[in-house]
Amino acid sequence: MDRLLGKFTPQLETFKVGRQLLHRNTGIPEPDPSELSEEETRLRQGLQWQKTLTASLLESSDAVAKALQSLSGAQSSLFDAGIVEVGVEPDIAQALCQSLREAKQLTAQVAGAVHRPLEAHQQRLAAWLDTVQKSDLATSELKHYEEKLVRLKTDYDEALRKGRASGNEKYAACHELQALESNKRKLGAQQQAARGAKELADKALFEAEAKRAEFGTIAQDVFYGMTEALQKAAKPLQGDAKKVPPQVQQPRSMVVDATPSPPTAPVLTLPPDDSKRSAWASQEQPAAIERTLTPGYAQSLLTSPNLMRTLCQRYFRRYDANGDGVLELSEAMTLIEDLQDSLGVPAVDRPTEQQVRKLVERYNQDRNDDSLSQDNFAAWFSFSLKATLAKAMPGAGAEALGAFAAEGARG
Repeated sequence: MDRLLGKFTPQLETFKVGRQLLHRNTGIPEPDPSELSEEETRLRQGLQWQKTLTASLLESSDAVAKALQSLSGAQSSLFDAGIVEVGVEPDIAQALCQSLREAKQLTAQVAGAVHRPLEAHQQRLAAWLDTVQKSDLATSELKHYEEKLVRLKTDYDEALRKGRASGNEKYAACHELQALESNKRKLGAQQQAARGAKELADKALFEAEAKRAEFGTIAQDVFYGMTEALQKAAKPLQGDAKKVPPQVQQPRSMVVDATPSPPTAPVLTLPPDDSKRSAWASQEQPAAIERTLTPGYAQSLLTSPNLMRTLCQRYFRRYDANGDGVLELSEAMTLIEDLQDSLGVPAVDRPTEQQVRKLVERYNQDRNDDSLSQDNFAAWFSFSLKATLAKAMPGAGAEALGAFAAEGARG
């Protein structure tokens, strides 16, 4: 088919139906970047980014859910088959089975919660992209008629010149004139069609851009939900060193870090950022995906600048209760209390309001009150998270444990 179309391309290009056939085979011509404004270029790139990421999120959530389902089934089969009879620690085998079951359930919950809104968004993106491509096709057709008009005008002028030279100017260029007038009519109709298609395309691009922030919130929920599930699956491997019988040499590839696991602590559920929840997300998502802050997840945040930056943005918006763009002392206290609850810090070890105020003053050097701007919130939150995590973890250093107390003493 490609060879046949290639052979007759020049003939097909002379007919509108033929050009449409060629476009279906080779794709709609991309617009000239120099003819697009910076804003339109940005909006087009954003639309394509949402389309690509939506497909990847659906694929990724499915892949992780299927992988954990397979791992959970395999581990349960090992346990049921009697793996403990060869010297494997029963507690470890049972813990791994349990953690994989919980991780499987969590990924299934995440996938079930996000699939409907993501698939609906994917359909909308496809419709918006189709509208933009129709505009590109209309623009391409308009260029065809404009270029053809130039050629026909040249043919008409040449026919007139020959007619004058032969003394037959009156009847010269009749055919060329008819072709020229016909193309002008087609050009006028195509200009109107291109304008209408462009208006629809602009509307589609702005509608897609309006959903960008809301889509980003759903994407974060998918990523964090899958990350939490994988951390849950690996939890038994983060505990005490495995007991291996003396006669069995443990392969180097199976050596596990013997760092003690953090104590079990109550987990506070932090709702997702309401400011970016869209109507389509709230209506179509069966249940909001809740973020939990556990000691293990907190440690991951402290070693990942990108995750920390994203979480800081969401926490600032979440705890800025009055939406004035700053975190006041009472709002900062609420956040600190939630952190302490989530990470399981005993009540006797929690900072006082005076200590929190001194810590806020330490980081709000650009302000003269007890509040934090978004610019200095990240540094303050990172320090507060480290100090809170140190109190929740055994063996924490005295410097971290006494962070808030030290701030209070300075006051």
